[in-house]
Amino acid sequence: MRDLCAVCGWLVLAVAQAPLGCASSGTVTEPQVDASMEGASHVGRPDSAHVDALADAAHAVACGTGTKLCDDECIAETACCTSADCSGDTNTCTAGSCTCNGTAPCEGGMVCAGPGCTTCSSDAECTGLSNRCVASVCKCNAGPACRSGETCSCPSGEKSCGSVCVPSTDCCSKIDCGANANTCTSGACGCNGGPACPQGQVCTSDGCASCTATSQCTGNTNACTDGACSCDDGPPCAGATPYCATSGCVECTTASACGAPDGCTPAACTGGKCVTASSCTGSKSHCSGNKCVECTTDAECGKAPNACHDAPKCSGNVCQAAVALADGASWKSGDGNARCCGGNPVETTSDTNCGVCGWACKSGLSCKAIDGAYLCTGCTADSQCASNCCSESPAPNHCSPSNCAGACQAHICPDGSHCVTGTVDHCTY
Repeated sequence: MRDLCAVCGWLVLAVAQAPLGCASSGTVTEPQVDASMEGASHVGRPDSAHVDALADAAHAVACGTGTKLCDDECIAETACCTSADCSGDTNTCTAGSCTCNGTAPCEGGMVCAGPGCTTCSSDAECTGLSNRCVASVCKCNAGPACRSGETCSCPSGEKSCGSVCVPSTDCCSKIDCGANANTCTSGACGCNGGPACPQGQVCTSDGCASCTATSQCTGNTNACTDGACSCDDGPPCAGATPYCATSGCVECTTASACGAPDGCTPAACTGGKCVTASSCTGSKSHCSGNKCVECTTDAECGKAPNACHDAPKCSGNVCQAAVALADGASWKSGDGNARCCGGNPVETTSDTNCGVCGWACKSGLSCKAIDGAYLCTGCTADSQCASNCCSESPAPNHCSPSNCAGACQAHICPDGSHCVTGTVDHCTY
């Protein structure tokens, strides 16, 4: 029969003042006992079913804040349960405390090995009270190892990865990588060990592929539309607002909001913009796994960064920059408003690109469709329009590329587009 009173054990730890990088453990609180157990009693010898019920209830008891369950007993969260909890300057769990072969933990930055306390040879050996192996001595950052009862935290700009401090922008495991990658090699996310897939694609065991579920679309996208990752069913975010949030495309705030351009270039957010250029340049412009090397084929230079670029080419063993498609090029079949503008896939239905690339609506005007053509609406004077023509017909008032007398002004439409007359005069491709 299991001892049900074991669930009542707890421990209060003293808090010591900690040096820089070292944090002392908190105070342990009592476990919270389920109300169904209060006042529980049983007259006579309990039957096996009752014993099992009480034992199961004991297992269901939740340990309080600062405690954890260890062999049906609530112990201090900082106490060890098994020797597997002890590393660095200790290797054995004795009565809830980590020791070195049953004796006091190693001191002076030494690590506990089979024979006893010895010097370190790598950062991986320095855990708990330290995180750096400097001159064969374990240290906490640049200072001495922490005192017993304290823990050593990584310095600013770094994070703990397997008890080793690494740059905060590095991946620690594939869990840190988005849908366009499934491996983490030397701190860089990749697809099957190679470069990460372009944003908008997902990484599968067979390589880069179209998405099949919204959960596969992260970073600059949040939805899977017709096999392609999109942001709210629109184009992937890019340029000044590269991160897709519930409110649409916004600036990034952390590296985790960005996808890695390739396995050689960690994800990074600089000034609200995701880094999209590979760190591989010059004669070794191709990223293979996580190393920059010379290219030999076009395929090694990766895919187009988005639907409005050609795939980069390999010329003279050097990957050339991807060439942007001309403004007005269609990037989505069946959608007449899906146009390439400045190398970015956009919908020409916004105040910035209204009807065609570069046709911007001035303050107070808004881009709306009139008989299928998108125009800046809401003008009350010709001076509000770049064409100097605020047309009243058909309603609503709108900026027309015509001269307000039925004739197109060819020079008004942005490069690559032209003016057409009809029910409503407008610029198109």
